Amino acid sequence: MTEQVEALKIQRTAKSKFTRKKNEFYKAIAKKESMSNIEGKFKELTDAWRIVEDKHDLYTMLLDDDEEQDKESWINELQEIYGEALSIYNNCASENLLKIKEDEMHVKFDGRTMAA
Repeated sequence: MTEQVEALKIQRTAKSKFTRKKNEFYKAIAKKESMSNIEGKFKELTDAWRIVEDKHDLYTMLLDDDEEQDKESWINELQEIYGEALSIYNNCASENLLKIKEDEMHVKFDGRTMAA
């Protein structure tokens, strides 16, 4: 098996793992799982994304310039998917922080009204 074929196989495996981790992350969001679970799923997705980038770089190093340009569209698509997931994660984290602050304010307010 040539280096290029082997690198392509490794790249495809990394891409498949990324897709699985993306699906797990979106399922956790849809199910409104705890923020710690969502954080864990997002970390796994981020790790998978980094592996995809590394494996893609390795594979493209083995290609000539013309072949490399043909292989870029799918990595750009995955990059967009990761960017969307990052945005969703940041929104969840912000909402979670707001909820924590609201809960703290309710506790303080409830404590003050009970003391009065």
